[in-house]
Amino acid sequence: MDKKILLSFPTNFGDVVMSLPALNRLKANHISAHITVIAAPQAKELLERNSFIDEVLVFDKKWPFLKQLRFTLTLRHKYHIFIDMKNTLMPLLVGARLNAQPYVTFGPSGHIVKNYIDLVKPFCVKESAAKSVFALTEDEVKRCDTFFKNKMVFLALSSRSSLKCYSPENTVALAKILAKKYPLALLGEAGSDLSKTLGGLENLLDLSGMTSLWELFYILKHYARLVICVDSSILHISSYLDLPQVALFGPTDQRFSFPWGTGKSVVLRDEGLACLPSGRTCLRCVNPARAACMDIAPQTVADAAERILDGK
Repeated sequence: MDKKILLSFPTNFGDVVMSLPALNRLKANHISAHITVIAAPQAKELLERNSFIDEVLVFDKKWPFLKQLRFTLTLRHKYHIFIDMKNTLMPLLVGARLNAQPYVTFGPSGHIVKNYIDLVKPFCVKESAAKSVFALTEDEVKRCDTFFKNKMVFLALSSRSSLKCYSPENTVALAKILAKKYPLALLGEAGSDLSKTLGGLENLLDLSGMTSLWELFYILKHYARLVICVDSSILHISSYLDLPQVALFGPTDQRFSFPWGTGKSVVLRDEGLACLPSGRTCLRCVNPARAACMDIAPQTVADAAERILDGK
């Protein structure tokens, strides 16, 4: 009988992407295993498309306690290995033959990707460069390809957290500098003020609200020369794809989530502020609508991008 492995994936998209190297290593060491994952509702369709995952079960942390308990008990004694990436009490109830030891704290240089890999290491003798991919339909591939003629510089400078966003004013200034030399593509929310402002800029393709997360894996892999981004899921997709990056950090500590691929990367951060976070996230910002630590000069960002693009 094939081995049955259960993974409880993180909730946030960025953490989901950062857990993929751990999934890849697990699959490389258990090629014939049936891998089931527990996912948050918003990550279900993404993970259903992953080539190394056989089954996706949805678990919503907003469920009432009894529903959470009933769900967990349906998994009892069905799996050989259970790896809980969310550090919960679920392993005590699932009763797998082998459970991964939960990670509890992040060390001074404990990148999140490394923590997830360390979690699966006891079950993985060998390393592997093999990567899972996300399946697109033929129509989705054709649609993505219609956007592009050549590779472009991607701007992904918004985030669900307003603290991590690069300001619209700075983004416009940066785009105007770079558009003089490079074709640009803008990623972000549909109908945003930024999209409306930049929509008419020559040499810029506005893809705001036009791509799914799984399509971004394909688009960035095939059409990105460089990704300029804040600490977001797109930073981690770019890292997974080993793309060159300029990453802007402010209220989050880059030691835990800096670009981790093999592509050339630059991290920009205003190190002169007294309030820089010493943990994963800064909770002391006096102006939650506009974090001062994200006010990095557009010319500084453009210079970093040009050094990578021009091979300097």
